[in-house]
This record gives sequence, C-alpha cells and structure tokens, in this order.
Amino acid sequence: MNLRIRKRHKKAKPTCEVKTKKILTYFLRKNQHTNIKTGQYNGYVILPNDHPYYGEHYDDIDVCVHGGLTYSDTETIDGVKYFVVGFDTCHLGDSSELWDEAAVEAETIRLKEQLEEAWN
Repeated sequence: MNLRIRKRHKKAKPTCEVKTKKILTYFLRKNQHTNIKTGQYNGYVILPNDHPYYGEHYDDIDVCVHGGLTYSDTETIDGVKYFVVGFDTCHLGDSSELWDEAAVEAETIRLKEQLEEAWN
C-alpha cells in the first residue's frame, strides 16, 4: 500500500481592522424672521475638536447644502463649548411650505453625512 502524506499548511488568519464610524450630532432652530417670507427652520451640525473642519469659516468647508453654509461659530450648549456649522432657509424663494421642519431635517441629515464622510 502506497500512502501519500500531505502536510497541511496553516492558513493565515485574515486580519480585520474594525473601524468605528464617527457620528455627528445635528439640531434645528426655529427661524426667527417673522417679517419676511422664509423657511420654518435652519439646520446645524456640531463638530468636535478633532474634526478636520473644526474652527473653519463656513466658506472654507467643502459641502453641498441648500443655499450653502451660512454659519460657523463656537457655541455653548448646556454649559459645554462646541463648534457649530449650519445653513438657513432665508434665501429668495424660500418659504415655510417648501422648507418645513421635515424638509430642513432631511437637508440637515444630508449635511451631517457629508461632514461625517470628511471625518471618517
């Protein structure tokens, strides 16, 4: 009987790098302009200090959002300082019918996702 012995080679275990996706926080503010026709809300995203756009002027932040970014500044929220960027719905042609709370929230989430992409 002729037996052939095969040596089994150990397969290298695949290495998996688990990368935790960083998530940003967003919020809406009721529009304060009551004497002109505008959308109902404005949208904002909070950036932590390790975000690449932290501290940048809104004109230098590369995102696509309704009317472009119109706000970037440090704010104190619940006693904690944050850097906040956002957009408004006070442009020519904006209205509360076109930019109701749901529409502004959807656009703010789109902004949040773009900023997360730049961070991850």
